[in-house]
Amino acid sequence: PAVHALPIAAPYAFHAHAKDFLYKPSWEPNPGEGWFASRGGAHLRGTVVGHGVVPLAYCIEVLRNSGYEGWLSYEFEGMEENIPAIKAGYQVLRTLLEK
Repeated sequence: PAVHALPIAAPYAFHAHAKDFLYKPSWEPNPGEGWFASRGGAHLRGTVVGHGVVPLAYCIEVLRNSGYEGWLSYEFEGMEENIPAIKAGYQVLRTLLEK
């Protein structure tokens, strides 16, 4: 998984995006609209930050420990209603960043 590359890449980061995904393994059928296939055949769908499988607390910790002090842009690309989804994800990020 890409998360294993984060400690290697983090010291070189100059901008970061926070986003989250729902995940279905490759052996399950494609869930349909809004889902896309990864290179490994798994199915992903964007969702509210904090509602998916991305280990956000770990990612933020790795960025901090690498000395990253740049922007963290919140990127929402889910199927949920935009404004409530963005507000919910923003609260998750604030909580994680205030730790």
